[in-house]
Amino acid sequence: MTSERATLDFVVSPYLSATCSLLYSGRDALLVDPGLEVASEVSTLLEKNELELRAILVSHGHLDHVGDVSSIAEKYEVPVYVGKADKYRLEDPMGQLPSAFTNQIRPLWDERGWAEPATVHAIGDGDVLDAGALRLRAHSYPGHTEGSTVYFYEGEVQVNPLVGVTPRALAAPGLAFTGDVLFKGTIGRTDLPGGNPEDMKASLTKLRAFALAHAEIVVVPGHGPLSTFRDELADNGYLRTAF
Repeated sequence: MTSERATLDFVVSPYLSATCSLLYSGRDALLVDPGLEVASEVSTLLEKNELELRAILVSHGHLDHVGDVSSIAEKYEVPVYVGKADKYRLEDPMGQLPSAFTNQIRPLWDERGWAEPATVHAIGDGDVLDAGALRLRAHSYPGHTEGSTVYFYEGEVQVNPLVGVTPRALAAPGLAFTGDVLFKGTIGRTDLPGGNPEDMKASLTKLRAFALAHAEIVVVPGHGPLSTFRDELADNGYLRTAF
């Protein structure tokens, strides 16, 4: 457990309103899921708080969660971590989603171009990631994609407010960055390429066991409002019963 209180800030991508999280302690910082068109605001937050970016964590390889991964990783010369089974998605994020999800941003994407990040680490279930003063544990929860990963941070966190995500600042005893595995009141879809409802059911059963033992941890999903495991166990039928 980290002794010094960390801070959590957010930037929301204009593409599908994906949440990019900036977690920092002292001067050490890491990003979770920098989606499309968040790089400028991320840089502003890093400079404003005099932070050193140490790593980028990817919950899964869908375009709305990785759109600015490569450019930020190149600018700050940091490694990218992604679940083993989703590593291939970083070769061509645009090509991993149906055209209905990508047609609107194809011109912007083609203009920007894409190159796979220079340093990508494929992580497995239970791997521990150190980013300066920050330590997180990664666990595999397939279902939304093959390599969907939830990152757990254990330690006191000041969660800064963001309209539509947190109504006010709050203190958390720990965080679970759930990507598109678990949202407030619902779960991620399983009908996109790489999704699997049976895998999702098994993942929710596994996640439910963790949630019961860590009820006060704040859930930071890839889209929409924050929650806690306690609230999700009470109100989210998918997590409560694992289908």
